[in-house]
Amino acid sequence: MKIQKSIHLLNTQQGSKHSIRPFFIQTMRTLHQARTPQFGDLPAEIKLCIAEHIPPASASYLSLCNRTLEQILGPQSWSSLQHAGYEDRMEFVLTLPRDLPADFSCHGCAR
Repeated sequence: MKIQKSIHLLNTQQGSKHSIRPFFIQTMRTLHQARTPQFGDLPAEIKLCIAEHIPPASASYLSLCNRTLEQILGPQSWSSLQHAGYEDRMEFVLTLPRDLPADFSCHGCAR
């Protein structure tokens, strides 16, 4: 709303022939229409690179977010979690019930 008010004020004010007003108005409209980039907008290669630089449990969680991420990250993230140490597997198993409260975890699940 503030951007629209600014544009309205600039439109109603009188300026000189060589005013910066048209440029400013166009810039404000562009900023108003721009949207914040999302993680889903990134190319698959960058998502894979991110997954390679986070802990195995986090990469596995990321692959659970949606089908696209599951297809991109799934096999590698699950394989890295399977070959990770006991602590990493326990982190995954014990953190998962926060998102799935009806389920519970035990130490045997991390083996």
